Amino acid sequence: MLLLRSSVVGKKVLSIREGHQIGEVLEILCQPKNLKIEGFYVKDYSDKKIKVLLSQDIREIYRQDFITNDYESLSLPDELIKHKQIIDLSYDFIKKPVKTVSGRKIGKVEDFAFDSDSMFILKLYVHQSIIRNFNGAIKSVDRSQIVEVNEKQIIIEEPEELVSATAPATVS
Repeated sequence: MLLLRSSVVGKKVLSIREGHQIGEVLEILCQPKNLKIEGFYVKDYSDKKIKVLLSQDIREIYRQDFITNDYESLSLPDELIKHKQIIDLSYDFIKKPVKTVSGRKIGKVEDFAFDSDSMFILKLYVHQSIIRNFNGAIKSVDRSQIVEVNEKQIIIEEPEELVSATAPATVS
């Protein structure tokens, strides 16, 4: 199932063993190199600390609520040695500028969609400024169009309208 980042932030984390809500999703923990969601930052309701719910510890996502086996699925960020580099990077796609390979500005990331089974980001939704687009539309960028993700920006392939406008004519 495809889910939007904006639809899961603020959702409940439920424990089957405890039988109640144990936290609330605050943000997504993502590996920018391969667009894989490694986990979710969660506000723990018992001690009010920010913890991480790893993707592999999610039993099910039901109506955008996250269901896990028990409270032990939540870990302090310092306890996750294997994920330390990603946690320290704290990469956030939201508001990140999107440019083409040639340097043309497309806009800024407004939201993204991910597959709840594979936990890979599949689409970025880029808000174009009113100057670029009279109605301030949102353009979707497929993961296959992404060339590079770095600290400052996301670089994508040239959109088709640019490619077709500059491509040489073919002779049959």
